[in-house]
Amino acid sequence: MIGLLLCLSIELFLFLLLKNKIKGIDIFIILVSLLFLISINKIAPFSGFLIAIFYGFSKDIIRVLLVDKIYIPKEFNRYCKMFNIKVNDFSRKKKSTKPRKKEYIKIQDDELVDKVKKKATKKSTQKEATI
Repeated sequence: MIGLLLCLSIELFLFLLLKNKIKGIDIFIILVSLLFLISINKIAPFSGFLIAIFYGFSKDIIRVLLVDKIYIPKEFNRYCKMFNIKVNDFSRKKKSTKPRKKEYIKIQDDELVDKVKKKATKKSTQKEATI
């Protein structure tokens, strides 16, 4: 009896840590599995226990494999710290943005180049003349 209460409390605790979209999916899957369990149990008595064990085992495997996708990372990390559980699935690395390389387009306009050259030569000749 105590084991059953412990399992139920753990399930409810983990249900609270799920993301909202996943909560709806989880409730739907539980209802479908209960209907499937009842229908199979009508056909073959006492086979519902095997299906319930298989369902629970597969659900636990999915939880372990998809920890970063189904749980809220901040809440999950807080409770992991509280109960001294170490899970390394949530990375804490900050994404560093590399500055973009500036791309310059070189446009050769003959008139513009000639004007710049003329201005440069006039200024340089004026400076030389004043010295």
